[in-house]
Amino acid sequence: MKTKNISIILIFWVFVLSCSKDEVTKYRGVDYVYYEDEVNAEGEYPSKYFTFLFEDESTEEKIIEIPVLVSGEMSDKDRVFSVEIVDTLTTAVEGTHFVIDPDIQLITNQSPGGNLIVNILRTPDMKDTEYTVGLKITSNDNFTSSFSQVYTLRFSDFLAQPDWWYPWTKYAGVSGTYPYIGEFTVTKCLLWMEYNDVMDGTNPIGEHISRFNTYVGEWQYNDATVFAIMYGFGKWLESHPDAPIYDENGDLVVNTLN
Repeated sequence: MKTKNISIILIFWVFVLSCSKDEVTKYRGVDYVYYEDEVNAEGEYPSKYFTFLFEDESTEEKIIEIPVLVSGEMSDKDRVFSVEIVDTLTTAVEGTHFVIDPDIQLITNQSPGGNLIVNILRTPDMKDTEYTVGLKITSNDNFTSSFSQVYTLRFSDFLAQPDWWYPWTKYAGVSGTYPYIGEFTVTKCLLWMEYNDVMDGTNPIGEHISRFNTYVGEWQYNDATVFAIMYGFGKWLESHPDAPIYDENGDLVVNTLN
């Protein structure tokens, strides 16, 4: 009787371990693809802004790369991931303002990630209209979509408020935005980039005095460092050869800094 009980127990555990092994193998066989950037603390989709303003007049199109990552085992072959347009988040016209080639949305062999590639086409109406396109990663035979799968891309041929305009929060993990540079105006933004010697539309401050807090989903800067930069910017405005400089709203730029 005792031997029979032991046999039953052994058969039971062999069955359990076999099932567990099958489940683990099945789980490992699922590969997820997702955006590198995540939804922020306010629940907003990750986004990117591009303007042709800083490009040569002869530039007719621009390739935008949006980083994506893969969770799962790497493959020895190239794999295509799928993308669809979110109509409710899109004002641009596919084929007119942008093109997405489904055959080049690739995770190359033995790579942990890649890029969603969007070709922005420069059109005359972008001189006075900003367009957006919502991009959603969807499942296919190679990948299962997961995590935050929607990304918004904004683009124009003039200067609109960029995503990095209000990036500053306190280090202590306190959620909230502190606009040390004040409300956005085109004049102020161009002067801000000139002061920081960055004229391609990217964040003039950059990552060298900041860190990205994944908990709140925002860049964080040391208050003292930011105040020092803004103080220097204010003094630079006052000593600018064109001073006093007024923005398009008729306000003295130096007086609009917070």
